[in-house]
Amino acid sequence: MKHFYFSRKTFLLGLLSFLLFSGGEALTAQEIFTEHFSADQTGSTKFQPTFDVDTYTKTQGKKGDQIFIKNQNSVPSSSQNKISDGNLNVNFNYDTTEYYISSLLVFNESGYRYAADYYSITNPLLLNIPTGNYDIITEFSPLNAGQTHTVIKEQQNVQTNTTVQVNPTEAVNHFSITGYNENGDLFPAGVSGYFSFQRSLYFNPTDFVTIGDYFFTSPVDGQEPEWNFYINNVSNRYSFIQSLIGTGFPEGTYFTKFKTVTGVNNDISIANNPADWSHHTQKFQRTKVGNTLASANFTASAYKGKLLNGWRSSAGGEINPGDDPFRGYVSNRRDGDLADLIVTPAIIDHYIQYSPTTGGIEFFTKANPVFSDGTGKILYGSGDVSFNSHADPLYATFPYLSDDYYRVANNETLLFPVHPKFSFDNMTSPSVILGNNVPITVTGFENNKLKITNKGRYGETRETDYLATQIELKQNGNSIISGYLNDFTNSLPSSGDIEIILTNANTLIEGLQGKNTTTISYNATDLPPTLQHLQFRNLNNEVTNTFDSTQGATVRLAAGDFKYNSIGANGYFSYEAGNNVALSYSKYNQNIWAPLGVTKYPEFFQMPAFGDYYEGSLEGIAKESTNVWYDLKVICTDENGNKQEQIISPAFKRNGTLAVENNSKSSFSVYPNPFSETINIKIPDDIKGSYTFKVTDLTGKTIYTKSQSNQSFSWNGSFLIKGVYILTIENSGKIIAEKVMKK
Repeated sequence: MKHFYFSRKTFLLGLLSFLLFSGGEALTAQEIFTEHFSADQTGSTKFQPTFDVDTYTKTQGKKGDQIFIKNQNSVPSSSQNKISDGNLNVNFNYDTTEYYISSLLVFNESGYRYAADYYSITNPLLLNIPTGNYDIITEFSPLNAGQTHTVIKEQQNVQTNTTVQVNPTEAVNHFSITGYNENGDLFPAGVSGYFSFQRSLYFNPTDFVTIGDYFFTSPVDGQEPEWNFYINNVSNRYSFIQSLIGTGFPEGTYFTKFKTVTGVNNDISIANNPADWSHHTQKFQRTKVGNTLASANFTASAYKGKLLNGWRSSAGGEINPGDDPFRGYVSNRRDGDLADLIVTPAIIDHYIQYSPTTGGIEFFTKANPVFSDGTGKILYGSGDVSFNSHADPLYATFPYLSDDYYRVANNETLLFPVHPKFSFDNMTSPSVILGNNVPITVTGFENNKLKITNKGRYGETRETDYLATQIELKQNGNSIISGYLNDFTNSLPSSGDIEIILTNANTLIEGLQGKNTTTISYNATDLPPTLQHLQFRNLNNEVTNTFDSTQGATVRLAAGDFKYNSIGANGYFSYEAGNNVALSYSKYNQNIWAPLGVTKYPEFFQMPAFGDYYEGSLEGIAKESTNVWYDLKVICTDENGNKQEQIISPAFKRNGTLAVENNSKSSFSVYPNPFSETINIKIPDDIKGSYTFKVTDLTGKTIYTKSQSNQSFSWNGSFLIKGVYILTIENSGKIIAEKVMKK
């Protein structure tokens, strides 16, 4: 995976590689296929369009979401386990003043891999390998201007003494990729923008990436882009997956997934369709901890669900108040192509500067993956693609629980960003502001290491919350650790009864102090479950946390019990059955809990990364005269009694009689609004005689009330703390209300 951060003046380029396959390693053929149904679709949408069901085992699913795991097949590991009785002599014939060999790969379908780069290639190259058929891929890169020439020699039969000639002139087919902006023009040159281009050469018979190319360049007038290349005739054993990201342009960031090309036997020219661009803007709630705020994004390319590469980037520059932190044009349709480009809007809202030897760490506040639908609209995923970077460098690659779910038993990395029960589209309530909610805490235990992420109501990842979270660790009732999670580097106790209390008070919701309190209780020999997703929906299936009516309103969540399985220095999480969930609610900050019914739906189990699926109804919550914020308590308990309890405060709001719209066509004037000390109030003419004037806060608590008959008066609210309040006038059964803000 390539990871970079750049500003418009300078940029830093670093590389994090996901080596899915490397020379000499054994391969096992396991992969996951998901089939999921959605109520707004006429049929099923399959992550992998076709598969041989006889080679898969269905592990869950009745009539809803299903997961299939491919049956394990042993694959010969490499020449280390075979007799190396063949000699391959590769002669490279090329002009050394024009080209150099940037990469070489010799491999077969039985698992043998030999890879070399510029520093280790000799000419001629002599390999002692097992006899059999091999493919040889050579990339000749230009020393000056020009395009790469790729030569693939397929099915070369290697025997006791075999010589293969390779020459860049064999690459006779010109492969060009053109990008158009939303106006149908070529991407502009000479402006302060940069392109990152990714190409993966995918070997279809054994499902692995043979070569991954990455380019980082600024647009130049009159020159052919360097990502264009030349290649010889190639069979359908190879597919070309390509994407282009334009960052730093005044209009925003451009994300393009090009059509997958399989096989080459002539010149190839592909381009994006300008009509497919979907424009997307997104605002975030800035977390209280942080000294930087910059627009950012995370993207990941996948083929057949397998991770190819990822880009994490920011255009740099601090965002001014009122700006849209993320502006982008997205063309990554979920169109049945086996290739996916997953785009996740983000901001950088904190930066930690370490020593020159360890560098710095940027903290992303990320939202949901977004896809275009080809009609100018945006579709949202459920937000489970999250390659975070927490402070512990040992866990910088895979610090979050579900990343390890995607790394399955054979150490492949798979991406499944969309759970249909949590995904949503443009019908999301207009009141939704991504980031404007108290996040849940997702925890996992990698052997004796605690892993954590903070996930928002709409799937967005809240990494800066990690910095603000406090931890208390108890063993057999005795406190042994107390401080901030960011400073916690200790291993967890390996024996006894353990209690971990995580407190995150890093959010303001409509002037209310937001807080998540997570209490984890377990025996050190048996790890606890975790909440994975939480989402509220109204009767119209809109994602929201504010309800004018609770009819048909639900809370959705995914939770599960998981076990970490070590494989050498790596590992993965597996799903454990037996988790149960209990819900309850209370008025904000009152801690008086009432049960909330919850139902488990096994048929909507999609895959381990999401755990089990549950729904609870909010219909039993009665309307009150004023708006009321509620806390939510979620308790996950496994079959052995280990549990995780979370209190999300506040979690959702029930609008009362005096909700967003007034109950009377008449209204009263209030000024100034916002106010600092005194507010002036003028009563409408249709209010006659005595009335009751009342001031309440957003929790419904009455702060001031008085019966009077003045048609206009001034009220001193200097004693109020900053926030939003509701002024109401009640007269002969008529109630009118106005919101005001104390600054």
